Amino acid sequence: MAEETEKKKDEFELSEAELAEIKKQEAARLEEIQKVERSKANLSGKNLSNKDLRGADLSDGKLNRADLSNSILIDANLSNASLTDANLSGADLSGANLSNAGLIEADLSQCNLSNSNLSDADCRDAQFDRADLRNVNMDGADFSWANLSNAALNESNFIETDFTEANFYGADLRNAVFENTIVDKAMLTDAQLEGTDFSSVLNLEPEQIESILIDKATRLPDYINISWTSKSTFKVSKRKTEEETKPPEPRKKPGAKKVVKKAKKKR
Repeated sequence: MAEETEKKKDEFELSEAELAEIKKQEAARLEEIQKVERSKANLSGKNLSNKDLRGADLSDGKLNRADLSNSILIDANLSNASLTDANLSGADLSGANLSNAGLIEADLSQCNLSNSNLSDADCRDAQFDRADLRNVNMDGADFSWANLSNAALNESNFIETDFTEANFYGADLRNAVFENTIVDKAMLTDAQLEGTDFSSVLNLEPEQIESILIDKATRLPDYINISWTSKSTFKVSKRKTEEETKPPEPRKKPGAKKVVKKAKKKR
């Protein structure tokens, strides 16, 4: 048994030549990161695809239209960076800081953004289809018109996030919490919301709920009325406001005009 353990240990031990090669590769990687960091103010339109940029500091960088597809950006700092129309498809951005970043019309499809920070980011019209957005901080971010179809957003928290007309088709939103979040005209067809807290979302319409997957643990806003007809079917309507339920005030009949006679002056 001892001999077998020793044999397995020898199999995993690296030779000096192998260790030297690993150190050489790591030094080259760090040198490339430093080169990119020094040029971060002028990276617009550059090709940085398939690069290993783990932990890179690209904060306040100008990366508009840059190609970062399939790059490794784990724990990278991209806060306040300008990434308008950038290609980040397939990139690994897990743990990255993208707070206040400008991602208008950027392509982040099939990205790994788990545990990243997107707070106050501008993600209007951006592509996040099939992206991993689990446990992401999206507080205050703007996702208006963004494509989040088939994305994984389960167990995430969204505080004051704007999802106006966003596309959640087939997205996984199970057990997520939406706090004062705008979902005005958002497409929720086939989105999974079992156990999701939707109680404080704004501008939700019954028509949006009819096309999603919910259960009795799903919390809806007070202005939405839902009645379950079976374990999986329900009827939904919008509750009328107090103003809408007030009976109309009776119309006043026009009264006869009073004729005021003036007293005649004595001569």
